[in-house]
Amino acid sequence: MPRRTPRLLAALALVGVTALPGLAEAQSVTLNQAAFRFLRQVRRPDGQLPNWISRRDCLEDNPTFGADPNLQRATIQMSPNVQGARTGWSLQVWAGSGVDCTDVNQRQGAVARCWEVGRAANPNMAVVTIDVSPRKIAGQREMQDVLPDDIGEEVCQQQIQLPITLYLMLVDGGGNIQGSVAKWENTTLDLLGPPAPTAISAGIAENALVANWTVPIAGDLDDIDGFAVYCAEAGGVPADGMGGATGMGGASGGGACSSSLLIPGRLPDPALQCGRSGGRGTRETRTNTLQNGVEYAIAVAGVDRVGNSGPLSPIACGTPQPVTTFFEAYREAGGRGGGGSFGDRPDPHAQ
Repeated sequence: MPRRTPRLLAALALVGVTALPGLAEAQSVTLNQAAFRFLRQVRRPDGQLPNWISRRDCLEDNPTFGADPNLQRATIQMSPNVQGARTGWSLQVWAGSGVDCTDVNQRQGAVARCWEVGRAANPNMAVVTIDVSPRKIAGQREMQDVLPDDIGEEVCQQQIQLPITLYLMLVDGGGNIQGSVAKWENTTLDLLGPPAPTAISAGIAENALVANWTVPIAGDLDDIDGFAVYCAEAGGVPADGMGGATGMGGASGGGACSSSLLIPGRLPDPALQCGRSGGRGTRETRTNTLQNGVEYAIAVAGVDRVGNSGPLSPIACGTPQPVTTFFEAYREAGGRGGGGSFGDRPDPHAQ
């Protein structure tokens, strides 16, 4: 029998090991910054926290958008590098806040605090593209079991701000995590707008109102990026029976001010926005064009860095009116272009 050198024996042993099932390639999932993209209708600048999920992202994550090729459904698109996946496994994305989602107890059972937000079956490609739904992230724990594609937009009305960690993991047919797990920790679910301004007034202008307001606490300015004004014709009672605030300084009429569409303390209807001012230091802005002679109710809400509107302020009412300038008043009173310096003499500029 021929002798085998130690080097030859080592080579044969290596061949045997690499041929064993399950040891051919280590399982892993990795994700870098370039592999995380937030797709939206309007790109959010870097200064406005583009990786955060806003109320608008949640509302626009609507399956019906897919029927219109001109509309981009808000989606988080992740392209992790996957190694060692096998047939029958899945690449799953789980979300949690302040918990370790690799712990099976946090993913299953009544006390679980992680929820599944995306999945790719049989991820055998080296790079797998998977879409993660912002609305499913907003849906939180109660949405885990069924992962529906038609989560109602009511989940977008929550007043919450949560740091979110996304876990990307290979899971075998028995529900076991295989290999290393990738984590993404640069996203926050932010559906919470700034507190409402106070001391609202509606100054009179021609075909417009001039909204004025104050912010109650200086610390509340930290998350304010501007203010939005909302307008509706005055009158009526809100559906829940809440009345409006009393008319304030600068408002016409002087009586009770009410609106069936603007409810103090509630989130506004975006369709009613009639003005916007940028910057946390602004305290006044003019509305868009309104109709003279019609009484309007206005309310103001703070807007944060990701575009969330906060709840509405108390309302004030006013009626846009034609504005007579000093020169117009002078001419209407019989004055002529030369002014009073000409006395009874003819105005040399008169034709």
